[in-house]
Amino acid sequence: MRDRLFTALKVVISLGLIAYLFSRVNLAEVWRLITAADVVLLLLALALSLAYAVLDETHQHFVPGRQFAVADLLLDAEGSILALAALRALLA
Repeated sequence: MRDRLFTALKVVISLGLIAYLFSRVNLAEVWRLITAADVVLLLLALALSLAYAVLDETHQHFVPGRQFAVADLLLDAEGSILALAALRALLA
């Protein structure tokens, strides 16, 4: 129960932060400033983050008392996207 509450809290905080960032950023301006090289770097950063998340979950599969969880992968993906969006918004 405590783990579910903690996970729900993380999701609520993450979504709240995403909503706040989107409310503060003029998306049309941000997209206008993004170059093809920026997109490649953002996708590379996301791919590396997700690859690390998969490795971490795979490692947990072999640790007694832990398990591979797709929900954790989705939360890791959400965190990666949030971090990249926040970084992009701050640098724009």
